[in-house]
Amino acid sequence: ENNNLDFEAIINELFRVLKKNTHLYCFFSEKQSHKIIPLFEKAGFKFVQYLIWVKNRSTPDLTYGHKYRYKHELCGFFQKGWSKLRRQSGQSTVIEHAILGEQLKYLHPTQKPLPVIKRFIENSTDENQVVLDCFMGSGTTAVGCKQLNRQFIGFEIAPEYVEIANNRLQQKTLITGQLF
Repeated sequence: ENNNLDFEAIINELFRVLKKNTHLYCFFSEKQSHKIIPLFEKAGFKFVQYLIWVKNRSTPDLTYGHKYRYKHELCGFFQKGWSKLRRQSGQSTVIEHAILGEQLKYLHPTQKPLPVIKRFIENSTDENQVVLDCFMGSGTTAVGCKQLNRQFIGFEIAPEYVEIANNRLQQKTLITGQLF
């Protein structure tokens, strides 16, 4: 809400460039969902369901007691065409993955845990397929793709995050099981 991005144009372009019978994942708040989901559907995507990432602690209360604190993030799961999940055993709409203590160095303010992103990559792609991340941030999706033998295309406009992503990808060995 506090930026100049034309999300409708971005979503239309996503529909244009993604192959038929593919999946799309988009994290957003419940406050944004009533605006975002219709834009995806208008572009031609099918909203399949919400995926809910449950954290081990809630977010800080920035409303000073006017709202309940969030202990989860919503991710919209969309399809262009129709495509089965690659891995179906044990899959659920609820993904529980902890955020560790304050000692962690976050590389980006909305950074997602690598295991959560890798789950989406494995569920929706096969080895050597291309994954697109239009809001790459610190490169978590790219790192997941590298670890899972996928190709990736990523976009990020903030030079400091491009540098972080490049540094993460230039490591000779990516630590498996790393949180972020």
